[in-house]
Amino acid sequence: MIRVGLLGSGFMGKTHAQAWRQLENAKVVVVAGLPLDSAAEVAASVHSEVTTSLDEVIARDDVDAIDVCLPTSMHEESAVKALNTGKHVLCEKPLALSLESADRILEAADKSGRILMVAQVVRFWPQYRAAYEIVRSGELGQLLAARASRTSRRPNWGAWFNDPEMSGGALFDLHIHDLDYLVALWGKPRSVHGLGVKSRYGSWDYVSTHLDFGRGKAEVEASYLMPDPYPFTTELRLLLERGLLEYNFRVAGNIESRDSSESRLTLWKADGSVLFPAVPETDGYLAEIQHFVDCIVAGKPSERVLNTEVRLVLQIISAIKQSLETGAPVRLQTEDEVMQEDTQR
Repeated sequence: MIRVGLLGSGFMGKTHAQAWRQLENAKVVVVAGLPLDSAAEVAASVHSEVTTSLDEVIARDDVDAIDVCLPTSMHEESAVKALNTGKHVLCEKPLALSLESADRILEAADKSGRILMVAQVVRFWPQYRAAYEIVRSGELGQLLAARASRTSRRPNWGAWFNDPEMSGGALFDLHIHDLDYLVALWGKPRSVHGLGVKSRYGSWDYVSTHLDFGRGKAEVEASYLMPDPYPFTTELRLLLERGLLEYNFRVAGNIESRDSSESRLTLWKADGSVLFPAVPETDGYLAEIQHFVDCIVAGKPSERVLNTEVRLVLQIISAIKQSLETGAPVRLQTEDEVMQEDTQR
């Protein structure tokens, strides 16, 4: 039995708690959060102890793994402390708001020998996973182009979302999902070019990024500037040589209302047929947390969420931020990397 300390009792803490309580080989033994009544509510849902002290949870001998569901600006301190005390760590995305901060966490993971996994849930979302497997199978030929969109009203789960020093705004908190998915499909882009709008809070809360992967092109959109009635919406189009994969997801509210969503994955084939690929009835959050537990049991880091790719995505976001501020494209690949990639094609 994997014993878990859950840090955070906001929306994501509650979401993870719902998943943890469905596992047979893991149990949340303590929840830490503020305010106490919120943490107590989450703790009651998983029949665990409750505290307001993060350090107390990290130091406990009866905790094997720490699940970090705190504001992003708090990830580094908690993750590093947990790794240094011999705990495995599941950390909500984004891992950090800078490469320097991420590198300190990754270094602590390397030194500890414990599992560090970032909760990039889109890699486990059943429709995105099904589309990924179809692309990887090669049955539709090469992936030529992609368009992904993730748009929402501003989250109201906590005031910290409005502080760019704590959340990074839509650029870090929302855009990261689709950028990470494209990295899983294509790897490192050659260059990025971002256009965006800052909100009144000073964060980039509408972003549209063009990415050149050499083998294909992509456009990715993210927004926290939609008006309050607007439902949380994601869209994905993957254009291949012999077909088009399209996924649309919309909820009657914000993401916390995902149980009432409209969702469909469609495959439009070049031969004129239209298919609806089979998709497992699995919750993405449950799937990612079960995967984390499986990694602990196996004693091996995740092969689905590579920490090298976690760092690469943050590098891409840093380049997009530079592009947003300068108005110019930013190159990520060196000429040698481009030549090597062209040779392998």
